Amino acid sequence: MTPEMMEAKINAYRGVLIGLLSVLVKDERYTALFDELEADGMFMDGEEDPGIVPSEGFAVDAAAAAEIRSLVDTARERARFR
Repeated sequence: MTPEMMEAKINAYRGVLIGLLSVLVKDERYTALFDELEADGMFMDGEEDPGIVPSEGFAVDAAAAAEIRSLVDTARERARFR
């Protein structure tokens, strides 16, 4: 699979996930889910300053947390216009 095809698949999954989350965010039965996602979106490794150049593990975990925040934020924004 080419990198372009992989990116296209990831973007498709991301779009579907955002669509699902944007419907669920309006339903108070899913408040716990969004609380959990928001907690997952706040990466903390226990250190105040990870240094100028983060370790690979820190960078991967921080990127995952940032993507979760992006998904939830985008879903909330989309839900505002439904």
